[in-house]
Amino acid sequence: MTSRSRIVCITNVVFLSLTVVLFYILNQHPALTVYLENMFDEEPELLRRLADDLSDGPRFGVCYDMAHAYLSQTPLTEWNQALLPYVRHLHINDNDKTQDTHRPVGSGSLP
Repeated sequence: MTSRSRIVCITNVVFLSLTVVLFYILNQHPALTVYLENMFDEEPELLRRLADDLSDGPRFGVCYDMAHAYLSQTPLTEWNQALLPYVRHLHINDNDKTQDTHRPVGSGSLP
């Protein structure tokens, strides 16, 4: 097994575990709404898959932090296309594409 395939296997296990945990939490706490934020992911795929699996209920969504997405090597257009159908909350700030500085909008290099 290569290092890459081990990472893929671990990622899939974590994904399935997180999906099960979120299903359980949402079922046990009917008044709770969960918005999962993209943090320092390099691509939107894992969060998109999770949001897609949990999208049947209105109590799960994505908290999209565009500045966090901007720090990755993945173009913002790919992040937007993957996550916007699931976005329920936005974090809006700016950065210089080197670190998460939470600058005011317009004071960094976010397009």
